[in-house]
Amino acid sequence: MRPALWRPVLCGLASAASLSAQSTGTTSADLRGNLRWPGTPAPAEVRLLSRDQGTRWVRRIEPGGTFVFQLLPPGIYDLEVWSEGSTRLQLKALRFHAGSTHELSLPIPRAAGAEVSVEAPLGSSGEARTQAAWVVDSQLLSDLPINRRNYADLSLVTPMAAVARGPIDAGTPDSGLSLAGAGPRQNNFMVDGLDNNDMGNGSTRLLMSQEAIQEFQVITSGYSAEFGRATGGVINAVTRSGSNRPGGSLFYYLRPGGLDASSPLGGTGSGYRMHQFGASASGPLLKDRLFYFICAEGLRRSEDHPTTIDPTVADAIRSAGFALETGSQRATEKDHSILAKLDFLPDAENRLGLRLLHSRQESDDLIPWGGLKARSAGGSRELRDSAVALSHQWTPNAVLIRETRLMRTTRQNDVRPLDADGTVQVDIQGAASFGTQRLTPQSSSTTYLQLTDTSTLALGSHTLKGGIDLISARNSGYARNNYAGYHLFQAAGPFSALQAFQVGFPVAFVQAFGDPYTRFRTDHQSAFLQDEWRPGQDFMLRLGVRYDRERIPEFADTDAYRALAGTPGPQAALFQTQRDWTSARWSPRLSFSWQATQAWRLFGGFGTFTGQTNLSPVLGMRTTNGAQGYGIILTALDPYPLDPSVVGMNPSIA
Repeated sequence: MRPALWRPVLCGLASAASLSAQSTGTTSADLRGNLRWPGTPAPAEVRLLSRDQGTRWVRRIEPGGTFVFQLLPPGIYDLEVWSEGSTRLQLKALRFHAGSTHELSLPIPRAAGAEVSVEAPLGSSGEARTQAAWVVDSQLLSDLPINRRNYADLSLVTPMAAVARGPIDAGTPDSGLSLAGAGPRQNNFMVDGLDNNDMGNGSTRLLMSQEAIQEFQVITSGYSAEFGRATGGVINAVTRSGSNRPGGSLFYYLRPGGLDASSPLGGTGSGYRMHQFGASASGPLLKDRLFYFICAEGLRRSEDHPTTIDPTVADAIRSAGFALETGSQRATEKDHSILAKLDFLPDAENRLGLRLLHSRQESDDLIPWGGLKARSAGGSRELRDSAVALSHQWTPNAVLIRETRLMRTTRQNDVRPLDADGTVQVDIQGAASFGTQRLTPQSSSTTYLQLTDTSTLALGSHTLKGGIDLISARNSGYARNNYAGYHLFQAAGPFSALQAFQVGFPVAFVQAFGDPYTRFRTDHQSAFLQDEWRPGQDFMLRLGVRYDRERIPEFADTDAYRALAGTPGPQAALFQTQRDWTSARWSPRLSFSWQATQAWRLFGGFGTFTGQTNLSPVLGMRTTNGAQGYGIILTALDPYPLDPSVVGMNPSIA
């Protein structure tokens, strides 16, 4: 588990019309209203109607003129205030966002029996928050231009989000997003209130079409105790649901290479082609009760990668017995995903959901190649994901609310070398790189199980919320890193790097041996408790605490390593080991929101935020531990000469 970070939440003034809050539920919205009566208030009730699914909710007005609706699906609503048997006020086309608490202050007409109907502009309700958060809604998702239609990339339009600058020569790519300045492997991606993180490398786990996303919330700082497992930010997405209005879409996007600039590595163009296509359909199976949504999307990409290794260097490599292709070669990628979703509303108190998802990605340039890197030094990937999720929301009254979710996913990730001959990898610094990519082959198979359960009690000015989040992952796979061998040649003394290669004198050699397979289980248990206190209409205080426990299996060390640790002298401190990395941590959170004026709100907070351990290094360390698997590293400074016939310079014995 990553260390806890104490940090203050961004504290400042913001326009009330652009604020985004946390609601009672992570995938739903709340509405808090206040009625301003001219004189003695008359008995009244508020009725809220969902335009999409026809669900109607009714709440009695509290003595102070307040009313609350919780766990509302995001969408467009009509609101009516009834008093003495007649409609006193109507607001139409109110848009509520997931994860947000919306606030309305409603003036009631003075004249008895008067009726007022207002067509409210979309998103016109004010919102309160204690965290730095923004919503990318369905309109932005459909209108903003984007390459490859990855909805998470649109988080870059929000403040405190940036493109991460991580390593490009790795078999475990990260999320590519830096939120609030944190690393790209320390964000928390959620879909429909459930975990969507690849625990191996911190990227997103399940590929899904942008067409399937209704909206998502980007929380970069100060998130409440309900959110955890991140020292960066949280991206909380909600998938689309069916409605009483049948609908669908059909789309095709083409990016022709003729519109691209010429490659800086040479040639007249990149030869880039990308086709992206898909369709969606939605509607009712039973009016006002059972709805479906289905979406499928595919992608095909191809482009030229010029290999620009100097002909003299290429001839020297071929003369040494290695196969080498130069010039322009084609790279391809194929993706597809399908999502199906059912929503069942037996009554206004219950909402049941079922979501099925399958995706597959194939690419032969996951580990990039081109330029001075031959195709054989790159890596391909085949990734397959499947998931089934169940959810239940129960709102028996305005006091008690409960949400339960269960998910099972399987993920198979295979990274393979592009060198068909399986030769040793050779780096001639500044001249060429070729041979089996030393990080390949590697494979991982993971089965995730997750259960979340949260309960909310609304007790006057206090809203108490607590819950648990349990994740269990069974991991297996192998990492054959450096099993084909690795040579590094660089300029030394009178020799250039190419001359060192020609005489067979590397400055370093790496070779791994042993059993590369492993199997282990990890668990993450979380619980939280939070109180939201509203002593007045203009002030809100949120106080919570979160508990996280992460269990990682112990590492096995060798007798030689233990002997070094037990030897008197300075090396004893150098080789101290920690075999058990299981950890637990408490994270207190405090935040507030104050409506200073009608147009401005002051918010801020302070708390502890804890990340999760990426499991890719765990898999590697379990297989290359000096017992099950081990490696040798020889350099030109070692007392033993680097004999090419011993270390495998000859490709026929690599």
